[in-house]
Amino acid sequence: MARYVIAADCGTTSVRSLAFDVDTGRHQVCHSEPVSLSFPQPGWVEVDPDLLAQVTIRAVRAAVDWVAQSGGTAVALGLTNMRESAFTWQKSTGQIVYPGIMWMSQQSEPVVEEWRAAGVEELIRSRTGLSNHSFFFGSKLAWLLRTNSAKKLADQGDLAAGTLESWLLYRLTGGAVHATDVSNGSRYQFMDLKTRMWDDELCEALGVPRSTLPDLRPSEYHFGTTAPDVCGRRSRSPG
Repeated sequence: MARYVIAADCGTTSVRSLAFDVDTGRHQVCHSEPVSLSFPQPGWVEVDPDLLAQVTIRAVRAAVDWVAQSGGTAVALGLTNMRESAFTWQKSTGQIVYPGIMWMSQQSEPVVEEWRAAGVEELIRSRTGLSNHSFFFGSKLAWLLRTNSAKKLADQGDLAAGTLESWLLYRLTGGAVHATDVSNGSRYQFMDLKTRMWDDELCEALGVPRSTLPDLRPSEYHFGTTAPDVCGRRSRSPG
């Protein structure tokens, strides 16, 4: 029986799924679907997290079905995504707190200016290798934490945050996993490159509770198992 690895490629304007034969390397594109963005204000770019998750689930289901119809078995699922987009949801319910803020959105520019004035740019660069820029996840999350709903949940320890793969992993596992890998984590502005762990000093300086961040794991890792009622079948997810 042929073994396949399914890949979900979640980009800025579309989501695709592919099935790769583990032994031959041959692949099949199983699904492709566009994603709509919204532009609520000049320079702001957002996306509906639930819609994005639904599109991804359809793509994964299509790949799982193709593998089954081909007489094969899906042994793993991998996710590739836009790394700097920010998503927040309530830990206890899974409800979205705010629309996803896309990587190119500029609504966190005021936070960037505040960090520059506070003199934390060198701390960010020395620990993470990243600059103080609205492109990265950190200022987006800090901006979100200034909204009443997000701040209240964070104060209660009930706010989960992450880039797109973290949100999709949460949804694909039926809410069982809030995690990311170190390659995505390195783009958050909170991970010390030397320790590959979230940095408490950075989190405090930038005003982000560490409790909101996902667990950090190696890139090639068993992150969890897809929920049968979500994807139709159980499949290991390496991230």
